[in-house]
Amino acid sequence: MKDKISAGFLPYYIEDEKIYVFLVTPGGHFFKNKEAWGIAKGNIDGENFFKAAIREFEEETGVKIEEHLDVDLCYLGKVKYTNGKTVHSYTFKSKDKFSFVESNTFVLEWPPKSGLKKEFPEIKTGKWFLLEEAEKIIVEKQKKFLEHLKEHLKSAEIKKSI
Repeated sequence: MKDKISAGFLPYYIEDEKIYVFLVTPGGHFFKNKEAWGIAKGNIDGENFFKAAIREFEEETGVKIEEHLDVDLCYLGKVKYTNGKTVHSYTFKSKDKFSFVESNTFVLEWPPKSGLKKEFPEIKTGKWFLLEEAEKIIVEKQKKFLEHLKEHLKSAEIKKSI
């Protein structure tokens, strides 16, 4: 079995010297009564990681990155899950606190073995969290992306002061 590779975005916004990040929680039958906050991401479909990250973010949130981009784009690295899946993350500074619009959907036989097909949204919702709050709720493996974002912002601040 070939390992799966995903890519996505962790947008951030700064207001009153506070850093906010945009996270999403999956939709579908499995997450009906629970939340697992993380980046909007999805499988690479034969394209490069960056283009896949843009496509997946826009499909899963209904938000066009180009309409909110405030210059700063950066690669945050990758994490590998125990199931072999690798997730690559990018970030961008948003010029505003955009809102989740709607997610694309997928079709699944539900309930299992019923022969019935049901459509589910890939993402239930997305919203902005203070960075400190996000560190408490983001899925464990993706905490690395928040750490890399903080390092990136410190580096950018140091460059400004030089």
